[in-house]
Amino acid sequence: MAGCQIVSALLLHAAAVAAFGGVEEAKEFTKVELPNAKCLDGSPAVYYIAANASSSRWVIWLEGGGNCLNLTDCVQRAKGRLGSSASYNASIDAPKGMLSSDAAANPDLHTWNRVFVPYCSGDVWMGTKRAAVNPFPQEGAWRGFFHGHFILEDMYEDISENSIAAEPTHAVLTGCSAGGMGVIFNCDWFASNFYDETDVACRPEASWFGLPQLTLFLTLTLTLTLTLTLTPSP
Repeated sequence: MAGCQIVSALLLHAAAVAAFGGVEEAKEFTKVELPNAKCLDGSPAVYYIAANASSSRWVIWLEGGGNCLNLTDCVQRAKGRLGSSASYNASIDAPKGMLSSDAAANPDLHTWNRVFVPYCSGDVWMGTKRAAVNPFPQEGAWRGFFHGHFILEDMYEDISENSIAAEPTHAVLTGCSAGGMGVIFNCDWFASNFYDETDVACRPEASWFGLPQLTLFLTLTLTLTLTLTLTPSP
C-alpha cells in the first residue's frame, strides 16, 4: 500500500545524499532529536515534523520494519537505520500517502500537522525497558535499547511542549507493518493523552498477517516484550 512506500523513499533519499555528498538541501519534514528515548545502538531517537501552526489537526505515522527476531538480527539492526539514527538526515521530503503534501494525492490531510517517526527500536513500538538489555542472554553479551513505547512518549511530550499549533481537535495515529502493530499496541495510550472532545483515531495498516506467520510473529514479539518489560532493572 502507499504508506508502506515510506521506507523505500527514505532509503533512496539517504543513498542519494551519501552518493553525491555536499550540504543537504532543507526538505519539508524537519528532524527533532528526542532527549531521552534511544535507538537500539543508544543514539537518540527522532521524529520528523511538517508543522502547520494554523491547523489543530495531527497525523502521526509510525514506520515499519519487522522486529528483532534473534541476537544476530538485533546486532545487525543496531548498525543500520533500523537500529541507529546516526545516518538520519536533518530533513526529508514529504513521504507518500497520508503524510504527502500533495493536495491531489492527499486531499484530506495535506494541510494537517504531519509527523513521521522512524523505526529504530526493533520492538514493534512496545519496549519499556530503560536500561540496555539482551533479550537473548544465552547467546551473547550484546546489549541494546528497546525504547519503542518510550519513543512515542518522548515525541508526544516534545510536541506538547514546543508546538505553536492550537489545541488538537483531531489526532490520527497510523503506521504500516510493524508500525501498524505499534498503532494497535499504543492506541489506548495515545487516546488517553487528549481531551474527551478531541476526535482521536488509530489506523493500523498491513499489520495483521496470515495465521501461521501471525502465530510465529506474536510468539516472538510476546517473548521479546515480556523480557523487556518484566525483567527488573539492574
